[in-house]
Parts: sequence; structure tokens; C-alpha cells
Amino acid sequence: MGFPPDYYIVPNIVYLSLNRASTLISQSGLFLGNIKYIYADTLLYNTVMSQDQPPFKKISMPLKINI
Repeated sequence: MGFPPDYYIVPNIVYLSLNRASTLISQSGLFLGNIKYIYADTLLYNTVMSQDQPPFKKISMPLKINI
């Protein structure tokens, strides 16, 4: 067990599967927040269409990422 990082970097999860996005968020030390499902006939089911935090943003504490 070590010290927490000085900062966290928000991963880019747009157009990834919900499962892969959840894994990347967790690996980044962040948390999966609320999930809003929207139908899009051009994307596969459970594809992430947007995220509320900008990708590659440096943050000082772990946040929930809403998708």
C-alpha cells in the first residue's frame, strides 16, 4: 500500500463499450458515476456517447465520471 497520486487523469472513454469504460475509469483511480442511456441507431448497444469530465484533464482528487 502506497501513497495516493498527486493528481488523477480523466481517461477518454467516448465510443468505448460501457464495460471497457468502467474498467478504464477504475484503473485511473476514479469512480463511475451516473449512467444515462440514450438510443442511437448508429452505435452498438452500451457504447459510451459522452462523458461529463473532459478527457485528459488533471484533477487533484478522485471524482465520479458521469456518462
